[in-house]
Amino acid sequence: MTPSSPASSSGPSRPAAPALLPSGSQGADAGGSAHGTTWWTPEMVDRSVVAEREVAVIGFDPAAELHAQNLRDSGVDVRIGAPEGGPEHAAAVDEGFFTLPVADAVQDAEAVVTTGAHMAEVGPVLTDDHLLVLTSAAAGRALRASRIRHRGMIVLVELLGEPEATRQAYVDGRGAPAVVSVVARGKAAGPDLLHRWATRIGQAPAVPTTPEEAAAVDARADALPQQLAVAYADALGATRAAGIEVDALDWAAAADHADTRVTPLLEAVLAAGRDDLVARGFDPVVADLAVVHRLEAELDRLRQEGIRPSAAGPRREHLVALIGSAPASHTGQPQAAGETDEQARERHLRLRETFGGTDRPHGW
Repeated sequence: MTPSSPASSSGPSRPAAPALLPSGSQGADAGGSAHGTTWWTPEMVDRSVVAEREVAVIGFDPAAELHAQNLRDSGVDVRIGAPEGGPEHAAAVDEGFFTLPVADAVQDAEAVVTTGAHMAEVGPVLTDDHLLVLTSAAAGRALRASRIRHRGMIVLVELLGEPEATRQAYVDGRGAPAVVSVVARGKAAGPDLLHRWATRIGQAPAVPTTPEEAAAVDARADALPQQLAVAYADALGATRAAGIEVDALDWAAAADHADTRVTPLLEAVLAAGRDDLVARGFDPVVADLAVVHRLEAELDRLRQEGIRPSAAGPRREHLVALIGSAPASHTGQPQAAGETDEQARERHLRLRETFGGTDRPHGW
């Protein structure tokens, strides 16, 4: 990954983080919210619950390297798990990471970060006590395909953006947004798991003496997976822009729909337009340049203004038929497509302002 790490600097002392808001908190205190989502900012997060853990990042593809670099620069104890003698192992060593065979890295760690690679080596040594961090919805699909049945905590923290640009945003002090979700709270491993983790991060509860105190202890333990997920996102620098809490099932379904239906159709439309130009006598190079140039210009506009609802216009039903029906939301209610171009633009500008992040000193 080409961007260099920022120079080491302790920066100003980090403000004490307030107690984490319960899942589903909305409004200004949650950093802004829409459609039931919760937005987390650095002032709301206690990064120490992750920064003081031993974290194994499995593999060293661009996504894994991005997580490892950002975590290390945020003061997290990171080691890489990669097959000995392979290119990932060599690349991680070249970047200065303590690098181990996959099984050894997992066994030595408290949290295991996976992009979906090397699951066959991860599975046999993964224990209930491991916090499993998925870097994308695709990593979740790889976990399911591997038939690993992890009974401990599983969280999803997916940085939004191409790895190199996202890394540069961290180096520049801005950060890039991430979606954050609790996939599994670890209840399948029994009630003691969350209490063991609470003790590990210095939040061991007092022995309750009343039913009310016992209920409060259980509620704090139940919130622990969310606290860890948001703290991990903060260590990646994501909360400088926005850590956006989503429902895990909804995000997986929406991302899969975009990856398998929307994006392929976009490429097919571009290919059809290019091929039609060639069929009518245009030089293929001219056709390629014209189509790609227009795409780049349109993407620039979309980044600035967002997607106009009117773009589908009278072709909406035909386009939906070509794409295929989207899956139903796990949590939301169906809504009529009644947003105007101006409403969509205003919403996008609010998102873009948030995603722009804020410059913060290294180590913040």
